[in-house]
Amino acid sequence: MLLVEDDPLVSLLIREELQAAGYAVTCAGTAPEALRAIEEPRSFQALVTDINLGGPTDGFGVARCFRAVYPDIPVVFISGAPGLRYRTEAVKPSSFLAKPFVMEDLTETLERVATCDGGTAPLDAR
Repeated sequence: MLLVEDDPLVSLLIREELQAAGYAVTCAGTAPEALRAIEEPRSFQALVTDINLGGPTDGFGVARCFRAVYPDIPVVFISGAPGLRYRTEAVKPSSFLAKPFVMEDLTETLERVATCDGGTAPLDAR
């Protein structure tokens, strides 16, 4: 799973919770870091990305690049800002989760996007 979050504390908390749930997590703190990770030959189960990343490329741009390489992999957008831009700019299928959220909401959202919204297979924790 690729986690893109520019707030180091939030990234740490999400990563630890996902790892505790059994997911292998690669973290990126900026869009350029995420784009480099996407270009590396590896396999991701999902993309979880903040929308506002504090640079010229936002989470929507990261998701478009991700989908170009991983067309059938689930995408979940997370943000503390209202989800209005999500409706018009997000890759489809995907899902939006407003911050703050309970970690179970994230894992349930990942499962729902993987199984119902176009993922090729259920998202299994490792």
